[in-house]
Amino acid sequence: MQVRRRLSALMLAATAASTGAGCARHAEAAATPPPAVLSEANKAKAYAVGLRLAAQDRAADKAHRAEMGRLITASVVKTREQDRTLSLLLRLHNKSAKAVRSIGAGLDVHNAAGKRLGLAEIDDAVVRIAPHGTLSIWEPIRYVRFGEDAGTMRLAAGKPKHIDLQIIEVKYADGSDAGYDD
Repeated sequence: MQVRRRLSALMLAATAASTGAGCARHAEAAATPPPAVLSEANKAKAYAVGLRLAAQDRAADKAHRAEMGRLITASVVKTREQDRTLSLLLRLHNKSAKAVRSIGAGLDVHNAAGKRLGLAEIDDAVVRIAPHGTLSIWEPIRYVRFGEDAGTMRLAAGKPKHIDLQIIEVKYADGSDAGYDD
């Protein structure tokens, strides 16, 4: 019995000593600030690289929009909302000499005050547009397609909206395509 008490006392003392030493080390480490990850010169270089990449991205986006504008014109003529779905009446005009089979587009929805309500994409919407032809088609988009913006879209149901439609990709009947191939 006495041996057990001595062992318990020794274990308790050893634990207290190691805990106290550990706390001193942690307190010492917390007192000294960590070394800077980036120096001021490297921060400036990283910022300059970020600015250059953002400018390149804006230029590539502008060039892509111009290319899509040469191939097809798209606009939202009318909207209708029911059953957690935003339906868009799209007017598409094919400017090329090839028949269009499908399109991909991005939607940016804003309220009357200009506040963004949601972003969504139309992936491979099947449309048959003859060369140099025009087509009007209803395209339903469920609110869940707006992802994290679904709730905002639901709250704005029935209120005036401005919808910016951007064609991302055009697929032709002959199997060729134009645009971003993700």
